[in-house]
Amino acid sequence: MKKPINILLVDDHPFVLEAYETSLNEMSRKKSSPNFNIQIAFDYDSALIKINESITKNSAIDIITLDISFNCTTNSKMLSGEDLGIKIKQLLPDIKILVCTSYNNNYRINTIIRNFNPLGILLKGDLNFKTFQTAVKSLIKNTSYYSKTVLELIHKKNSIDYTPDKIDRLILYELSIGTRMNALPNTLNMSMSGIEKRCRHLKVLFKINTSGNRELILKAKEFGFI
Repeated sequence: MKKPINILLVDDHPFVLEAYETSLNEMSRKKSSPNFNIQIAFDYDSALIKINESITKNSAIDIITLDISFNCTTNSKMLSGEDLGIKIKQLLPDIKILVCTSYNNNYRINTIIRNFNPLGILLKGDLNFKTFQTAVKSLIKNTSYYSKTVLELIHKKNSIDYTPDKIDRLILYELSIGTRMNALPNTLNMSMSGIEKRCRHLKVLFKINTSGNRELILKAKEFGFI
């Protein structure tokens, strides 16, 4: 009897998780496919609890599917699924992560790859039972799987060589919740000149020519950085 694959599905949309689970159960019915021990997490906190439990109990999770956009967490250090991906890789360096995201821009995809390098990435716009099952099969074999659209985005050149990092996203997050620019140095323990320089880089990246930060926040939300 083949060893079951332990898989953790992380997404805050119940119908998405139900579709993933149905797809995995359909795979399990095929003779050539393994069985799956499926766990579900609707937010960062419960995902981390399940991951830490697997480490404590020495019952390793083989694959994690991870959404990038979340609305629910009590952990202020987790601004997006990207931060959870980074944390997972710190805890489990060899874990196989399959990112399933709706963000279809090259800035976001390349940032995800640079920061925690998931073994697979699928755009939800490309997602169906077949692509999801193909991606899972590839990860089981320790083979990377990037959907066609993701590969196109990876190879699309940015207008400037600048990738937003965690500090940039913290600045964008603070601005998005109403923190004033003159309060950011104390909030983030940074100099005002350093904050302003990062904001200028971000405006160039997002092709924003207006003064103020309203359009910057809107564009950052559109691109999935906050």
